Amino acid sequence: MTPGFQFELESGQYWGAVGMIPSYDSSDDYDVRLYEDYTGSTNGFDTYHVNSSWGAGYTDFVVVNRNVTSSYGPYYVGVIRYSAGNDSFSIHQSNSGATLSKTSINGPFTISSFGVLGMHEVYLTAGTWRVYMDNVSGIADLGLTVYDKAGDYFQKNDFISGGYANNSGNGGDETCTFTITEAGFYGIAVWKFNSDDYGIASTYYIAVSDDLDPPTPNPMTWGIDPYPVSTTEIRMYSTTASDPSGVQYFFDCQYSTGTGGSDSAWQASTYFADAGLDPNEVYGYKVKARDNSVFNNEGSLSNIEYECTYIETPTGISFSTVFTTSLYAKSTNTPSNLNSGNSGLVVENITAGTSSDWKHDNNWWYSSGLSTFNAPPCSI
Repeated sequence: MTPGFQFELESGQYWGAVGMIPSYDSSDDYDVRLYEDYTGSTNGFDTYHVNSSWGAGYTDFVVVNRNVTSSYGPYYVGVIRYSAGNDSFSIHQSNSGATLSKTSINGPFTISSFGVLGMHEVYLTAGTWRVYMDNVSGIADLGLTVYDKAGDYFQKNDFISGGYANNSGNGGDETCTFTITEAGFYGIAVWKFNSDDYGIASTYYIAVSDDLDPPTPNPMTWGIDPYPVSTTEIRMYSTTASDPSGVQYFFDCQYSTGTGGSDSAWQASTYFADAGLDPNEVYGYKVKARDNSVFNNEGSLSNIEYECTYIETPTGISFSTVFTTSLYAKSTNTPSNLNSGNSGLVVENITAGTSSDWKHDNNWWYSSGLSTFNAPPCSI
């Protein structure tokens, strides 16, 4: 056993922890024990509160809840060599600070290169809660555990049911969801996983909320389906969604036969206009919603709706060879995608009362039945 480590809690600190991480060698196996007082002990610290023993190479830590013990300390921690090791490890204390917010992101918090954990306190009411740890800096494998408001002393493994997460590996984020039946001040620990994380600094944020559901309806629905207003713009409205924390909307352009076609940003409005599109092209849209809670709970996308921009209006009529009683005519401009779907042009001979069929091109149309010296009687 190594010499004991003494620590105390200060005013405003209600949760304290001391942890140990082996230095590099994954075969080193140490336990951590928490004592009230080992003054004068001659028997290897016989009496202790809790013992944390996660096996070779893993971190261990012990936790004190001053909300229950009502004592600032001092408390004492001993590190015990369980199996062969070179007595090389780092020991680290972390006390909680201000109570975590449940309406905003908390942090940043940092675990130093040779640190072990960060200890936090949060007030929770009865119900189902989610804790999310965002590992934003460093490649350490961080775990997350939650401890009961009613306990006094804890070892690493004494987390509440559902209050454990360590699934994402190096640099990954972690989330746990759990249900509690009593309100109170609960402890949250964020910790390095094993000796591979020795010497790696980490920065993280924490979010806590009982708002776990996305807005309704879910999946999202359309208020007014996408509709064209010009050759280059399509507009649309989603249904107005409902959520206690407020709602944001995201319009997703998922299909396009032309260029352009943009997604919206997350926005408070149910209205979106997509401009800068190509004439006579098809665009497909979906919409979804998320709430304004700390987790931004996101719903599913709506069904896709397709709409086509308007085709350009013919700007006039042009003539090629003009004969005594006939001529060739076509549109002065060639509208886009005449061969797409039901698109097309019709050229009319007003005098003869004839017209071309719907044309999927702007080739010359031959019109006869004209009278000598009449002005070309065509429209398009």
